[in-house]
Amino acid sequence: MISGFSLEEVSGYFSSNSFNVEDIESSEAKTDYACRVSSAEPSTDTQKQTVTVNDGNAYTFSLYAKSAEASTTDKLYVAITAKDEDGSKTLESSSFSLTEDFEQYSVTVKKDTEITSVTVEFGFDENAGDFYVNNAQLEKGYGTAPFNYIKNGSFNNSNENWSTATIVDETLNSEPV
Repeated sequence: MISGFSLEEVSGYFSSNSFNVEDIESSEAKTDYACRVSSAEPSTDTQKQTVTVNDGNAYTFSLYAKSAEASTTDKLYVAITAKDEDGSKTLESSSFSLTEDFEQYSVTVKKDTEITSVTVEFGFDENAGDFYVNNAQLEKGYGTAPFNYIKNGSFNNSNENWSTATIVDETLNSEPV
């Protein structure tokens, strides 16, 4: 379900200047492009995407990320919010310390009722710095596999299908998941 256009045709920033898709030359990257996330000031800016799903009661959001340089303060916020038929929402989130190598990070949400839509987010956890993200992926169940529900999870198509938000409360209280 990933869709979009070629990043090679696009230059510029996401809705926020904190999120910039760029060509990376790294054997560790899972694709040729990654989302560079940077901020000189502490931030809670995130990128998010909502996906309509038709069955299941557990979903896992995963992505690969690395810090631009070794730092104990670079924290990646990763979240998944599930909405059921009655409009009830459940949020699962984690903050991860990053290294200089791409590593996979994930969060899983589970509901007792069938999930109808899922919103995934990643970004700053009240910190500043630089990090890279690629291969964002949504999976039905408790693990990761090659199939992906997230559109443009590799950021090959710039910011298409991603929008800017702030951490947690906005997703739980005002987002039409």
